[in-house]
Amino acid sequence: MAIRSEQGSEGSGGRCCADGSDFLGFRQNVVGFGPGGRAHGLSHMECVRSAWFLVVAGLSLPACSLDFDAAFAEPSFNPKPDGAVDAPPAPDASKDAPEAGKDGQKDSPVDAGCKQCSGQCVPVDDPAYGCAPTSCSPCSAPHVTKYACQEGQCLALTCEPWWGDCDTSLVNGCETQTSSSLTSCGQCGHGCPVPGNGTATCTSGVCGLQCNSGYSPCGSTCANLLTDPSNCSTCGHACPQPSNASVFCTNGSCSYTCNAGLTDCSGDCVDLSTDIDYCGSCNNTCPAPIGGSATCVAGQCGTSCPGGQTVCGGTCTNTTSSLSNCGACGRACSLANALVTNCISGACSPVCNTGFTDCTKPAAPSPDDGCETSGSACP
Repeated sequence: MAIRSEQGSEGSGGRCCADGSDFLGFRQNVVGFGPGGRAHGLSHMECVRSAWFLVVAGLSLPACSLDFDAAFAEPSFNPKPDGAVDAPPAPDASKDAPEAGKDGQKDSPVDAGCKQCSGQCVPVDDPAYGCAPTSCSPCSAPHVTKYACQEGQCLALTCEPWWGDCDTSLVNGCETQTSSSLTSCGQCGHGCPVPGNGTATCTSGVCGLQCNSGYSPCGSTCANLLTDPSNCSTCGHACPQPSNASVFCTNGSCSYTCNAGLTDCSGDCVDLSTDIDYCGSCNNTCPAPIGGSATCVAGQCGTSCPGGQTVCGGTCTNTTSSLSNCGACGRACSLANALVTNCISGACSPVCNTGFTDCTKPAAPSPDDGCETSGSACP
């Protein structure tokens, strides 16, 4: 729509006023100066409305024409009669302002170490908003009560009672029920041993066992109390184990059998041909000489003395030097007509009195006769 005067032209944008000013200049001459010292009077739209009201009221603008279609568009500047122009309008600060968040507050720029979630800056490593830099969804997994962030991933920090994160994967959360798990009973990694003749159990986090029919739980094992030598008739009652024998539990009673070639002598399994305590029979014990030891050979007792000694009267004796057993047991060197005597290499050697000589020198086992010859020389 346009308003025309005799001197104006349609669509001229309000120029050709009689006093040489345009319509836009008119609106600047209505009211003084605005912010920054810029003359503006009424706003552009207020001036246009004023002109419209004048036309509707049957009044005319003096020798002016106004194209209202163009007038309603805000000009970037306003020509003035003296050729001066208005400064460009100030930029709209609201266009550069941050948009309002969901909570009605202006979103603030993202600070280092935080991310925007629901219109506020929250820590990147806050499990309540997820641990990923671009996620705002909270950490969530089955049976987890507390989370932690590590390298952008959610970790299960604590679990509900009797639950454990035994595979350290948050995908399935605290996946193991430690109150009944055979591989993580009471805590992750604590496995229950499987007994022979039974199965393992886990009840309230404590390992146990369930024995097969005919077996009884004895500690961590399942035992047959009628046949188990370690638990014969009752748990913990072990059958005595003789040397060189095999033990049995028969109908809850202990028994044993000696190994092949051995004889049972009052609970001892022995070889009667070599055992000095049971030499030849269960009642024969071989005596040992003083200074030596007893032997049993082919069921017969014997003795053994060290260093070639001989048993004389139950004592190991050196017959090469013994005065009472010189050369043989019981052969003593004689002091007849002798001051002293010696046993050298099993032979008696006396020191004769004056007027006597040892001429016969009998050899063992013959008795020694001392210095048996009268005179200083042997015949």
